[in-house]
Amino acid sequence: MTVFQRIFESRWNLGDALTDTALYERVEVVRGANGLMAGTGNPSASINMIRKHATSREFKGNVSTEYGSWNKQRYVMDLQSPLTADGNVRGRIVAGYQNNDSWLDRYNSEKAFFSGIVDADLGTTTNLSAGYEYQKIDVNSPTWGGLPRWNTDGSKNSYDRARSTAPDWAYNNKEINKFFVTLKQRFAESWQATLNATHTEVKFDSKMMYIDALVDKETGTLVSPYGASYPVVGGTGWNSGKRKVDAIDLFADGAYELFGRQHNMMFGGSYSKQNNRYFSAWANVFPDDIGNFSAFNGNFPQTHWAPQNLAQDDTTHMKSLYAATRISLADPLHLILGARYTNWRVDTLTYSMEKNHTTPYAGLIYDINDNWSAYASYTSIFQPQNKRDKAGQYLAPITGNNYEAGLKSDWMNSRLTTTLSVFRIEQNKRRSGNHYSHPWQ
Repeated sequence: MTVFQRIFESRWNLGDALTDTALYERVEVVRGANGLMAGTGNPSASINMIRKHATSREFKGNVSTEYGSWNKQRYVMDLQSPLTADGNVRGRIVAGYQNNDSWLDRYNSEKAFFSGIVDADLGTTTNLSAGYEYQKIDVNSPTWGGLPRWNTDGSKNSYDRARSTAPDWAYNNKEINKFFVTLKQRFAESWQATLNATHTEVKFDSKMMYIDALVDKETGTLVSPYGASYPVVGGTGWNSGKRKVDAIDLFADGAYELFGRQHNMMFGGSYSKQNNRYFSAWANVFPDDIGNFSAFNGNFPQTHWAPQNLAQDDTTHMKSLYAATRISLADPLHLILGARYTNWRVDTLTYSMEKNHTTPYAGLIYDINDNWSAYASYTSIFQPQNKRDKAGQYLAPITGNNYEAGLKSDWMNSRLTTTLSVFRIEQNKRRSGNHYSHPWQ
């Protein structure tokens, strides 16, 4: 499994969670601290999305349509075919379109996506894959935050589930372009070297509004929760920009024999570079701008936008070397040992930060029977943060340790898996909550 790490900037939504699964064969989830595989990791999980490949040496495909609630319509085409007579070069395309409204007032989402890939057998031991992926996602009247929860008298508000704070001019659009190539070379009977490289560009442009206020039940007027000195009840924002990511990963994995037993090993190195360049313009919303919030139906005049200012321009570099081995101590007992060295650096317009970290990993697995295994593991945590301090600088990466022990089971060829575990997580340099006087902080 190969993981290319991206550092997500919390202030911007670039659609990382919106990738259409029609482009992928399957999704793998690795639960727990994942620093050995990803270079940076936390105690939650990592997700590995496996692309569809051209595996068929004969033409085949399928076309699907879907209609549903809220005017949903969806069309997907998936075709693959040999490109040479012997089938050693194959192609596959996946394309689709989706449009749907929502239970939310005024909301509409339109999405188009495409993937094209060529897989080639360059010999009996060499395979090459190269492809391109595109997605365009346009959302009209998206929400930006929730509905006002409290009234000025301390009582709670209740709303129809269709209620939305989004004005009818709001939008959030994204365009994603990815180029990727994979080269695999088998050698020495049981070994394989793999080279992965990707280039990704994500563009986004959005104009949205949020509400942050109390509600006067009698008049429907919004009231600032920050007092008369700051009578702001929300804001509008025009945000746009681009993120570019270049990543390369080279590793080898295979089996070796030692002390009369068969073991496995994996080692390699990776490099990634991510540039974020974003622009923004902001405006305050005052109570008189909205009037009676109870009658609000999206009819809020669009802001007279000022020119955008540069909000962020930084580049993150990450270099890693890693190795891991699975040692067979006995037929039912396996020891996993590994380590990863990571050099992480972020360069901004005003400062730079660089950190080096070695992530060790140790695990012991005992196979009770064909279905059940007991395990214990330890790994360290290294997680760069997208949070900033009062001066606007990134906080230092989170470090710590993760300990876990438990039972796992596997049934029906992995169609059903279960886990029962206990764990302990220790984290240092984690951001503590701060409370500020107004939302711009």
